[in-house]
Amino acid sequence: MCSILYNRGVYSKESFGRVKKYGLPLLLFQGEGVKEFIANLNAQLSGNLI
Repeated sequence: MCSILYNRGVYSKESFGRVKKYGLPLLLFQGEGVKEFIANLNAQLSGNLI
C-alpha cells in the first residue's frame, strides 16, 4: 500500500522511510493518520474473512 502512495506522488518522498525486511527493501509511511487508516482497514478485512 505504501509503495502505491509513494509511486503516485500522493505524499512527498521525505514522508517515507526505507527499511529492509524479508531480504527486500520496503517503504514505510511515517504519517500517523495513514498508519491508523491502514491498521483499521486491515482489522476490518480480517474480521470479514474469518
